[in-house]
Amino acid sequence: MNARLRAAGHELVLSDLNQLPDVEAFVGLPFIQCDVQAGFGLKRAIAGCDLLVSSAFARIFPGSAALVEKYGINIAQAKS
Repeated sequence: MNARLRAAGHELVLSDLNQLPDVEAFVGLPFIQCDVQAGFGLKRAIAGCDLLVSSAFARIFPGSAALVEKYGINIAQAKS
């Protein structure tokens, strides 16, 4: 997805709880460490952002939407 967004002229800022691996898809992109659940670093990561794409929940709990309630992760609400 990164390559397609970059090719279309979009500016990307990557963020994750952990430092990202040194792979081709991430070369030259700014990185901001943040924690989606705790809120650490989010304001900085989304400053000037038109769209936020998060795969955090899918990566942690693939195929199990029932865990949203168990862990109190809110992926349904967004503020514009």
